[in-house]
Order: sequence, then C-alpha cells, then structure tokens
Amino acid sequence: MNILIVNCSPVKNGATAEIVSLVGTYTKENNQVRCICMNLMQRYRKENAVM
Repeated sequence: MNILIVNCSPVKNGATAEIVSLVGTYTKENNQVRCICMNLMQRYRKENAVM
C-alpha cells in the first residue's frame, strides 16, 4: 500500500513532526511510506505580504 503522511504544522521539528515520524516508522512494514512537511503559514505570509 502507498501511504502519504502530511504534516501541516508551522513547526518542522515539534511534537506533531515527532508523531508523524513515529506513524511513518510503524507503518513502513509491507507499505511504501512517505512523510512530508508543508508549512502552510509561511506560504500564506509570503503570498499576502504587503509590498
């Protein structure tokens, strides 16, 4: 099975990232697992920055 785990927390190395890592570790057996981190707040700030 292909599994994609997405972390949308604004903190890359916080508690949510640790949980995502653990879930990825425990689901790897017999699966293809990929974990990604998407900092949506940083992207939002860039798109709505006042020039």
